Amino acid sequence: MTVVIGFEGSANKIGVGIIRDGEVLSNPRRTYITPPGQGEIIRPIVTSNGLYYNFHLHSQISNDPSPGYNIEQMAKKGTKYIDLPYTVKGMDVPFSGILSYIEDAAHKLLSTGQCTPEDLCFSLQTLFAMLVEITERAMAHCGSQEVLIVGGVGCNLRLQEMMGVMCKERGAQLFATDERFCIDNGAMIAQAGWEMFRSGHVTELSDSWITQR
Repeated sequence: MTVVIGFEGSANKIGVGIIRDGEVLSNPRRTYITPPGQGEIIRPIVTSNGLYYNFHLHSQISNDPSPGYNIEQMAKKGTKYIDLPYTVKGMDVPFSGILSYIEDAAHKLLSTGQCTPEDLCFSLQTLFAMLVEITERAMAHCGSQEVLIVGGVGCNLRLQEMMGVMCKERGAQLFATDERFCIDNGAMIAQAGWEMFRSGHVTELSDSWITQR
């Protein structure tokens, strides 16, 4: 019987996962959210390249409980599609054009009533179409019949739905999960450690180190 503990953290969250022989025993996660009435530090102390994070800053979207979840829920209420840059080059999907457009246009569009925050969230799903396109291309090149969605945005049900439609048309299978294992969590770190241990990859405590930043 092997018990493994994993830690996952970022600027505002910490997760601790405990697994035993591959079974998840505990996987709590805590996120710091700015208290009501207190402003947010709009200029990040450390540069963030997360498009969803930067999008919520420019689109008047709350950070509680999380930007990604709020964007998903607001997108369901959007009725107007705003054309956003759609750029796919082979297997590359540069998102900088979309973020730059939103940074320049969001305030103007919202302040003049040309669209609502919900419309912007709805339009942001352009990203999903780009991801579905390159995923289908990758499947065709590799001859794969399976798709696994992971990562924070991976728990977005609309992304899962769009990817599922593509997989169904190709006779393929889609595998996805929810926020327990998509968003930063300790269980995924513990599972990685468990797989390394089973394969014989072991680092003695005396040989391990960490650089604090």
